[in-house]
Amino acid sequence: MESLQLPTDLVEFLDNGRQLQYDPATCEAGAVTLLHHQSLQLRMFDVQCGGSPHEADEPYPRGAVYQVPGVDLIATCTGDYEPEGMLVWLPGERSDVAD
Repeated sequence: MESLQLPTDLVEFLDNGRQLQYDPATCEAGAVTLLHHQSLQLRMFDVQCGGSPHEADEPYPRGAVYQVPGVDLIATCTGDYEPEGMLVWLPGERSDVAD
C-alpha cells in the first residue's frame, strides 16, 4: 500500500467504512459503495483528448488516447454503469500521504 501513497484523509475515510453522502435517486449511477483502502490497486486509465473547452491547450491532438495512473474507489453501483473508472483517485506529489 505504501507505493500508492494515498492521502491520509482518504485512507481514514475508507478504513472507517464511510460512504459518500448524497441522494442516490438524483444520481444516474444510483447508490455507490466505496472500496476499503486495502482493496485499492493502481492501474492505467485511458483518457481520450478532445471535447474540452480548453482543447487548444491540450498537448495531444483531438481523438488521441493516452494513459494515466489511477486508483478506482467504487466497488459497486446500483445504476446502469460499470463502477470501473467512475470515481478515480489520481496520484500526484502530496505531502499529506499515509505511510
